[in-house]
Amino acid sequence: MSYACKTLGSVSRLTGFDWYIFLLQDGLADQLRDEIERNFDALGRIVGEAAVVVRGYDPQGLRREIREAYGGMYPRLERIEPPALFVTDVPPPRLDDPEVAGRFIVFPLREFRHAGGSVADFLSSLADALTDPVALEALSSNEPGRFEQRWQWLGRYLVMRPSFMGFGPKLDAIGGDAARCLDRWFPDEARTG
Repeated sequence: MSYACKTLGSVSRLTGFDWYIFLLQDGLADQLRDEIERNFDALGRIVGEAAVVVRGYDPQGLRREIREAYGGMYPRLERIEPPALFVTDVPPPRLDDPEVAGRFIVFPLREFRHAGGSVADFLSSLADALTDPVALEALSSNEPGRFEQRWQWLGRYLVMRPSFMGFGPKLDAIGGDAARCLDRWFPDEARTG
């Protein structure tokens, strides 16, 4: 489902989704942003009923609200430059719930476009992964090779290496802002900032 809103409060009424995919924009226009805009509704359709893709009528205002609301759980969000996708399993109404750990990942779209070509191809691969139960289970798996097997499509955009602490994927972007923005899904690392 795709959803355009004025405020993050509007998104709070949307419940029952497994994933919230926020489009972090700045309101500017160029070829990349036009490609993202053209694919917004299609992304909402292909992620299915388990996810909602959200953009703001006031892109800068919504981006500011998302940073303020999710910044306590994911401090690195403050440094994310648009255009980017912020994907989480924490709905806005549960942000103050101390029992919610949450999973977060940011995809800085400018870097991915430079690395792998079409943003549309990237969005299609992301939607496929977010609707694949085995790929989602692999996000939390410590089984050797399981993450890489289901998320190998990221290899077009990223370099994957084992993590230093135990076995698990560490994703390093090919370069630029993506190296500072991309994180693993695991909540403890996200919370340490």
